[in-house]
Amino acid sequence: MEEMILGFAEKYPVILTIAAVMGIARMVLKPLMSFLHEYVLITPSEKDDKLLESVETSSVYKAVVWVLDFVLSLKLPKKK
Repeated sequence: MEEMILGFAEKYPVILTIAAVMGIARMVLKPLMSFLHEYVLITPSEKDDKLLESVETSSVYKAVVWVLDFVLSLKLPKKK
């Protein structure tokens, strides 16, 4: 199995790069947003809650999240 993956990576290095970027983006973005949600919950200030809410409801944030999800996610065909 390892030989097959290594051979595939040598033959198509771009696919390996795309997979690495997908993994890194998911490893960074998901925990970061979870951390920020927990952080604003434990702080006594309401200002940071409103700031995070305004960022998440902004059209720029929604567009970035949509693009990242569209570009960095594997889309499998639905079974019929």
